[in-house]
Order: sequence, then C-alpha cells, then structure tokens
Amino acid sequence: LQYVLLVFGAAVSVLLQEAFRFAYFKLLKKADEGLATISEDGRSPISLRQMAYVSGLSFGIIPFLTMALVLLHTFWGVIFFDACEKRRYWCLGLVVASHL
Repeated sequence: LQYVLLVFGAAVSVLLQEAFRFAYFKLLKKADEGLATISEDGRSPISLRQMAYVSGLSFGIIPFLTMALVLLHTFWGVIFFDACEKRRYWCLGLVVASHL
C-alpha cells in the first residue's frame, strides 16, 4: 500500500508541476505579446528559447534555496536551544541577528 501511495503521490506531483509549467508558459506568452505591441519594431525583446531557459533555471533554483533555508533553520534551532540551555545570551543574539 505504501509503494502504491508513493507512486501515486509522485505521479500527481509531476502532473501538477507540468500543469503549472503550462500555465506559466501561457502567462509568459501573453506578456510577450504585450511587450511586442509596445516595442518600437513590433518584435519581442526576448525569445521563447530564452524564456524557457530562464524559467527552467528558476524552477531548478527554487528547491536548492528551500534546502538552504531548511538547513539554516535547523542550525538556528540547534544553536538557539543550546544557548538557552547554557545561558549563553550572546549566542541568542547571534541567532536573531543572523536570522534578521
């Protein structure tokens, strides 16, 4: 049952991602048409290939940034709890300052 749920969850996740990627494509296509209408020569300043590259790069960077934030919050939690336990108030300030 767990394997079936895992496969189902992965399939739903991929389908949702691709649905949102298609919606994002449609949104960018409308924006591209708008840019073309206000440009002086009637052409878009960015190609479809460039838009695909930039959107793919941003979709790839988002999970990496999320992992970095998870690691930061983990370290902040460990340092904060240790500082509270050992009454090292300067460490509390360090956590708060680095979080800000």
